[in-house]
Amino acid sequence: MFNLETKAKIKQCEVNEAIRFWRWIDEDTLGIVGKQNVYHTDINKTDAPEKVFEQEAKFGTCQIMNYGIDASKKWCYLIGIY
Repeated sequence: MFNLETKAKIKQCEVNEAIRFWRWIDEDTLGIVGKQNVYHTDINKTDAPEKVFEQEAKFGTCQIMNYGIDASKKWCYLIGIY
C-alpha cells in the first residue's frame, strides 16, 4: 500500500490466497476478501492481516460485489452475484 501524496510505502503484507476484492473499512483498516476467507489489516500496525471469518463455499464461484462492516464493528456483510 502506498501513500498517494508522498508516494511512500505505508505497509506490506501477505495473504496466502488469491485476493478477490478489497475496500477501506475506515481510515486505517483495509478489508480484504480472499478466495476462502475475509481479513482486516490495520495500516498503522506491522501485524499480519487478521482473519475475520471464513466464507461460505457458495461465494467461491460468484463475483464479489461489496464488503462492509457496521458502525459498531460487530457485523460484517459480503455481497456476491452469480
